[in-house]
Amino acid sequence: MLHRLISSTGSRRLIIVFAGWGMDDRPLGSLAREGYDIALVWDYRSPAIDWSWADGYAEIGIAAWSMGVAAAALTTGPLAGRITRRVAVGGTLTPVSDTCGIPRAIFDGTLAGLDERRLAKFYRRMFATREAHSAFAAVAPRRDIPGLRDELRAIDAATAGGAAATGAPGARYDRAYIGSADAIFPPEAQARAWRRAGVETVVLEGCGHAVDLADILRREFVDKSTMSARFAGAAPTYESAGTVQAAIVGELLADAAPYLPGDDADVLEVGSGSGMLSRRLRAAMPRARLTMWDIAADAPAGVDAPARFQRCDAELAAAELPAACLDAILSASTIQWFNSPARFLGHCARALRPGGLLAVSTFAAGNLAEISAITGRGLNLPDPDGWAAMLPRGLELLRCTAGTRTITFDSPAAALRHLSATGVNSLGGSARRVLRHLPADPSGRYPLTYRPVIIIARRPDRPSPQ
Repeated sequence: MLHRLISSTGSRRLIIVFAGWGMDDRPLGSLAREGYDIALVWDYRSPAIDWSWADGYAEIGIAAWSMGVAAAALTTGPLAGRITRRVAVGGTLTPVSDTCGIPRAIFDGTLAGLDERRLAKFYRRMFATREAHSAFAAVAPRRDIPGLRDELRAIDAATAGGAAATGAPGARYDRAYIGSADAIFPPEAQARAWRRAGVETVVLEGCGHAVDLADILRREFVDKSTMSARFAGAAPTYESAGTVQAAIVGELLADAAPYLPGDDADVLEVGSGSGMLSRRLRAAMPRARLTMWDIAADAPAGVDAPARFQRCDAELAAAELPAACLDAILSASTIQWFNSPARFLGHCARALRPGGLLAVSTFAAGNLAEISAITGRGLNLPDPDGWAAMLPRGLELLRCTAGTRTITFDSPAAALRHLSATGVNSLGGSARRVLRHLPADPSGRYPLTYRPVIIIARRPDRPSPQ
């Protein structure tokens, strides 16, 4: 395989984009995502790749397209400890399959008859519109036919027998995108493959095999650098402005109270921020050994010993937690900012002792819908059932509650000041549009709607029977 760093910003976060068959670095060479370096991988004639060039990155995301979906699954095992999210686009883990990929007869026919004319036809069929194909033609790959035949043979051999789907270290994807007009990988085969794998899918209506990968990167990978800077800047005003967040903390602790461990406990708070939850935890558990993590804030004030604080990215730090080392993990309004909350919850299940408590609050789809309707931006959030479904088998769901909290303001400018004071929303340069278009309610005030979700779970005292 070949690779090239196509966007280098000095970030310690990296997204590796696995291209499809027949590609090189020309068509995708302009990809970028704020807060990340971008590397492109292509040419699957050999599965070998030296990952040492990625050693300097603390966090890695995978965005794999087409034949790159299986290639990423087979080759990224050495990076697994730093990967927080895997997204598949227009492909499956079984790329040559009559039921879950490209039918065998079509694949063999492509290989047998490949020439310049058929390659040009393939490139045309990747796109749903002539305009998109014309733009691609200006940066078309420069690959030779013998090399492309060899690449097809290598892909077939490497994925034979479902090798990428069964036991490959990178086979678990977080989400898969399917173009409804994909003329290369049949959409119904993709849907069937991901349904069998238990992976959530998003159908892109009217899209062909080649989709807007820049948009996928924006949707799927959180710009943590900007997010952490925003929260750090809001630290002086967060407590006074965060009335909704404070109410959610109260609800979270009330729901968790019957299950809190005794004072001789090891407790982790993820996303301690200004200390809203930290101080209440200390009051409820005066002698518990409390560890607080936050990506942006300093150690919260007013939290008595025994306590320690660590500034870190919790997604990465959780992967390093020893097994069965904690009695409780609590987090308020934080995990929605993770690239893969499901992977984080899996690390929590491993780190909890038998009987250990997990209590988290987060937000569901439709959160701050008034803003996202105007800006087209917002976190890609599941509904409450989707959050509950993320719990791994090692955790028992005790309760999952969802609600709606709406606060109103006397002007759009006041609503924007609230967002800035709490650091909860990035407008992406759309503040003026929000000022012009934020709708008023019948009383003439301007609402912002939060949709909190609270999940209480625990690790059973004894393993569940299989």
